[in-house]
Amino acid sequence: MDSTSLERGRAIYNARCYFCHGYSGDARTVASKYLDPVPRDFTKSPDLTGERIERAVRHGRARTAMQPFTSILDDTEIESVTAFVLEALVRCATPNIRYHTAENGWPDHERRNGAAFPFVLGTLAVNAREIELSAAQRSGLNLFRRACGVCHEGTIQGTVLRQIPESPSAPDVAPSQNPNLGHEGHSEHEEYGRGYGNEEEIQHDRIPVLADLTPLQHTGRNIYQQSCALCHAADGTGRNWIGTFLDPSPPSFIDTAVSARLDDDYLKQVTLGGLPNTSMPAFRSVLEIEQIDAIVAYMRRAFLDRPQ
Repeated sequence: MDSTSLERGRAIYNARCYFCHGYSGDARTVASKYLDPVPRDFTKSPDLTGERIERAVRHGRARTAMQPFTSILDDTEIESVTAFVLEALVRCATPNIRYHTAENGWPDHERRNGAAFPFVLGTLAVNAREIELSAAQRSGLNLFRRACGVCHEGTIQGTVLRQIPESPSAPDVAPSQNPNLGHEGHSEHEEYGRGYGNEEEIQHDRIPVLADLTPLQHTGRNIYQQSCALCHAADGTGRNWIGTFLDPSPPSFIDTAVSARLDDDYLKQVTLGGLPNTSMPAFRSVLEIEQIDAIVAYMRRAFLDRPQ
C-alpha cells in the first residue's frame, strides 16, 4: 500500500478503533477487559484476511462490541483502514505512531504528564503503598488513576492489573473458547448487540425517537450514534456502560447546567481538537467540517435544546 493510504488508514484507526483494539492492535486496553467476546488481537491473527477485516468494518460483528461503520466511513476510508490493519498490525505487527501529540489534543505531553509514565510503563506498581512513594510519585499515581487508567493498564507485582472490579455481566472468557473468533454462527447483517452492562446502563444506549429531523440532523444522528455514543451514550447522558467508568466522566448533554455553556462553536472545537487529559480524542483527521456540523445540529435537537 502507498504511504498516503497507510497514513489515512492509520488516522482513521487511531480515531475509531484504538479504544478497544489498542493503538498497536494488541487489544491491551482497559475497555477490552470488559467486553465479551474480547476484541481481536490483530498481532496474533496471522490468518486474518483483508476480506474479513473489511466485512467487519462495514457490517460489524453480531453479538460483539464491533459496530458497523458504513454510515460514517466511505468506501475509500474503509479500504484504507482495512489495508492499514492488515499490513501494519496483522502482517507486520508494527507499533502504531504516538497518539499523545499536540495535533491530537495533547500538547507538551511528556512535561505535563511525565509523572504518570512509571505507572503506565509498569516500572512502578499502581498498588504501591503511598507512604513508600515520593511526593512526585504520589502525584504521578494520582494522575494515572484520574486520567491514564482509562486506556493504559497498570501493573501489580508484575501482573497486568484490572483497573476496575469485574462486572458480573462481563465475565472472563477462557482462552480455550477462542473469543477472538467472535460468533461465526451469526449473520454479519444481524442486529448489533453489545452484550454488556446492566439494565440501568443499557437503557442509556437506546436511541431517542425524534420526529421531523432535518436532513442535516439525520446525518448527524447517524454519525453521533456510530462515533460518539460509545462514551457519551445514545441518549447523551454519558451514563452507559463505558461512560460510567471514564474519568473524568463524559458530560450529560441533557443537564441544563451543562447544555447552557455548550455553544456550537465550542462543540466543534472540541470535536476537532479533542480535550487534553481526557478520553475525548481529536477527530480532525477523520471527520469533515460538514460532518461535525451535522453532529452538532443533531446534538442540539436531541439533547441541548430538549424540553426538560
